[in-house]
Amino acid sequence: MHQLLYLIVNEAFIKVSNKRYNYFDEEMADATFIAFKNVNNQTKARFPAYFEGTWINYEKYSDIDEQEIKKTKKALVYLKNKLISLREEYTDMPFKNRYTDNFISVVNKMIAGEESLKN
Repeated sequence: MHQLLYLIVNEAFIKVSNKRYNYFDEEMADATFIAFKNVNNQTKARFPAYFEGTWINYEKYSDIDEQEIKKTKKALVYLKNKLISLREEYTDMPFKNRYTDNFISVVNKMIAGEESLKN
């Protein structure tokens, strides 16, 4: 089961990373959270990099408007809060806890990047 989910997540990130999105919303945050929560530790370790790779160029798009930026920031904060709650569930699971912390760090970096767009 985990092997199948691993393949599905990898394939999904490949497809998603080849597309351009104008914003990240709460529905996408929920889907991202569910996928991260349900994958095995091997995939959890790579997940933040996949996510960042998908959204890394977002700040560079010249046609992103203020509403899209606000929507994205709100959804990133929403995702971060869900990840913080998940980390609390992983108190006795050091690897899952560390992978979740890594993902939170990536999301925090992206939130900070969103702030820089407004300045």
